[in-house]
Amino acid sequence: MSWSTNGGSTWSTDITENECSYELTGLSVGTTVLVKVQAILGEGLYSAPATCTFRINPPVPYMAADGTTKTCINYTVLSGSEGTEENPLAAGWYVADGTISFDHQLNTSGDIHLILKDGAVMNIGTEQSPANGYGIYANGHSISIHGQSTSEHRSQLWINTTRYGIYTYGGNVEINGGQVEAKGVNGYGIYANKNNSNGGSVSMTNAVVTAEGKNMGINCGGNVVISGGQVTATGTNSLGIYAYGSITLSWNAPTDFIEASSYSAYGGITLAKAFTDGDGNIYSGTVSASAIDGKKLLPHNGPFNLTATNITEKQPARKRNGS
Repeated sequence: MSWSTNGGSTWSTDITENECSYELTGLSVGTTVLVKVQAILGEGLYSAPATCTFRINPPVPYMAADGTTKTCINYTVLSGSEGTEENPLAAGWYVADGTISFDHQLNTSGDIHLILKDGAVMNIGTEQSPANGYGIYANGHSISIHGQSTSEHRSQLWINTTRYGIYTYGGNVEINGGQVEAKGVNGYGIYANKNNSNGGSVSMTNAVVTAEGKNMGINCGGNVVISGGQVTATGTNSLGIYAYGSITLSWNAPTDFIEASSYSAYGGITLAKAFTDGDGNIYSGTVSASAIDGKKLLPHNGPFNLTATNITEKQPARKRNGS
């Protein structure tokens, strides 16, 4: 079978099935696609008619890391059967729409972007029956999760696993918008491990995130950057948020908050904007972990006052427990 377009692109493949599907990307509106089927029988070459059905993906908006809304047109809609160990998700863009459930670890073989459409509910395992292993797993690749809005109709991703909720070895984890709950019964909620000098960062922008693990809520070999949203991180037996690099916290809306059972960062903890704990204490700049451990940090958008405490001291990072 051969394909050609009025733009001059050609593509061909040998087929042995009666029905095949192929994805053509990068085509502009108005492009004509010509299909030619040739069947070889014995020593003869015969042309045969072909019936083709074309499906055009409607543009899907998503929230980008810079807080703006962008659009994706080349993507695959998930059904709940993808991402097995034998057939991992290839590098690219994927969309969760409606309600879909995975009873297995979602494996990847490249950098993936997952768009959660407003109103979508995506489940990987359940509290009663956690997925065995990791929720979303990338070896040497990055995982980017995008919601479409911060409204009450925001998407929901629920991950319950026996080990780590979201795990990448040598990649980064990025969550922009939407609502994500990642729970690792015997490990970490979110773990971005650095592979030599690659990867290891966790960033969140305007997302509602709950990261909970037996060892740590969020564990990374690089930096943790939280820019707005509502983030809760809990380590049942260890730290809420741990970074081998630095931790930077900020907010974008009056309803934002960050609450971690505890913090630790070898590169220090910086509050890019002022926070308050609701008890008259205000925190900004470089802070110690012990000053904000277990406190619900709320946006402070006013002047400092005589009763406020601006804590700037720094202490050594705690050692992390678990593996």
